[in-house]
Amino acid sequence: MPRSFNLKNRLVRYMLRIGSLGHIRHFRGHGIHSPYMYAMVRNVLMKHPRLQQATTLYTNLRRFQVGRRTATYIQNLHSYCKYTHTVILNNNEQIETILPHTTYIILSSAKLDDLQRILAPIGQSECILYVLAPRYSRARYRACQRIIHTADCVSVDKGSFMFFIFNRKLQKQHYKL
Repeated sequence: MPRSFNLKNRLVRYMLRIGSLGHIRHFRGHGIHSPYMYAMVRNVLMKHPRLQQATTLYTNLRRFQVGRRTATYIQNLHSYCKYTHTVILNNNEQIETILPHTTYIILSSAKLDDLQRILAPIGQSECILYVLAPRYSRARYRACQRIIHTADCVSVDKGSFMFFIFNRKLQKQHYKL
């Protein structure tokens, strides 16, 4: 009896090991069916961060004590999407005008109490919303989860930040990297 039990355990362990090797082999881009999102994940998020030509957004984010790596990712995504305007929201500032192709960044010091007030005008135009430090507090994480479930957008969770792409051409999906 112990010998057959040992054999079953070994077989199960080998099967799990083979399954995990298959997962490790396909971890980059696995499950991303949109060509736009696949290219973004492979060319920007899965590569070692390096700055593109324009670094104005990077320097502005570093002024607000955003980490180097996070600021580099956001700068590279901003350059990759070819967006022209940037709005950095700190301490519940109001959004005056909504411009298409704009990057909105909610810093970690901003409170997400009035999230619907911020989200309503942004969701109507083609833009990207970044939320830095989404897991800083339970309320902040729940607010991000509300955006994922209610807004019609593509959401990507990178850990240190989440970003939401409001584009009518893209299907609503959530990616966790």
